[in-house]
Amino acid sequence: MPARAGEPTYAAFKAIHFHLFQDLYAWAGQERTYTTGRGPTPFAPPEQIAPWMEKQFAAFRELKGLSAEGFAVASANFITEINAAHPFIEGNGRTQRIWLGGVAERAGLNFGSGPRTRRPGTRLPGSGSSWPRPSRWPS
Repeated sequence: MPARAGEPTYAAFKAIHFHLFQDLYAWAGQERTYTTGRGPTPFAPPEQIAPWMEKQFAAFRELKGLSAEGFAVASANFITEINAAHPFIEGNGRTQRIWLGGVAERAGLNFGSGPRTRRPGTRLPGSGSSWPRPSRWPS
């Protein structure tokens, strides 16, 4: 992983994506340049990705002194927001998990996203077809 993998910055997030996918995609680490979505739910328009992501990462950097539970709640909200932006064509979830693991480690917390760390019967936000349409993206 890049040395900056655990930094709470959008640049670090993009560096992780590049590291993971540089051998597969010419666009690794770069924001997508077209509008897309999942079903009827659009992701952020390309021109809104960078400003939105920078805003989310700036807010995340303001979080300090959280308990493990507080970090988990704040991180879940943060991941929901950056997932709605969906900055990359492919590999958003993998990049999110690796970045969040690095940030948690820097904060002295254990992080796991596999099935063994979830309670049976729970679902992650956005894991079904009922993902709400973000009100922040123009129609």
